[in-house]
Amino acid sequence: MNLNLTDKVVFVAGSSKGIGKGIAKAFLHEGANVVLTGRNGKNLQNTYQEFSQNYNPNKILVFEGDLQEAAQIKKAIQFTYEKWNKINCLVANIGSGKSVMDNQIGMQEWDRVFKLNYFCSVQLTEEVLPKMMELKQGNIIFISSIAGIENLNAPLPYSAAKSALIHYSKNISKRVGQFNIRVNCIAPGNILFKGGTWEKKLEENTALHEAYINQEVSLRKFGSVEDIANAALFLASEKASFITGTCLIVDGGQTKSI
Repeated sequence: MNLNLTDKVVFVAGSSKGIGKGIAKAFLHEGANVVLTGRNGKNLQNTYQEFSQNYNPNKILVFEGDLQEAAQIKKAIQFTYEKWNKINCLVANIGSGKSVMDNQIGMQEWDRVFKLNYFCSVQLTEEVLPKMMELKQGNIIFISSIAGIENLNAPLPYSAAKSALIHYSKNISKRVGQFNIRVNCIAPGNILFKGGTWEKKLEENTALHEAYINQEVSLRKFGSVEDIANAALFLASEKASFITGTCLIVDGGQTKSI
């Protein structure tokens, strides 16, 4: 299927590994120009080298920096504009579920988790919106989590931050729709990939976690990075031209909320 993404400029935050890497690869496969970003220079260069063997290196831009810092966000977006003068699609894939499993967590941890899982995505959005509004085109995709939709016994700060991200997406979509900018969320379920949390959990206790998946997930399997990447491609494409302000759940039927 032709998604008409050839030569579109796609900025993928957190794309040196995992879900972000899978999303970046999918856009490159569709012929887009892709900005790879990450904090770990080695991982970032390894990903660049891998992609360069299969895709045109001139369609790949690499930015190494910590997008938890506002100055680095500004630098990354300006770096992209200097190369391609626009961003057609922002994929805000920033976050981590690692936190404290407790009822009394402390404000320092709340601040840390909210900054990583919510405020960084907001800052990225506010940095790209002026140019998108000027050009009267744009697409923003937030990577949230099913932990932001219902109680899955995830750490409280992480669940709250991901829920806030979904609501921010819905609200900002109302404000920028007049500029032909679409804003959506993807809420992944249990995604298994090399080096990821679920790989580590399975190594620790395969039977326990496979039993959990069989009991809680309707399709009785883990999701893959390709599942999330395909959802991002769809939302970024003209096939989703009448979709904005929504949260696409990709979880194999785990969540029970309507």
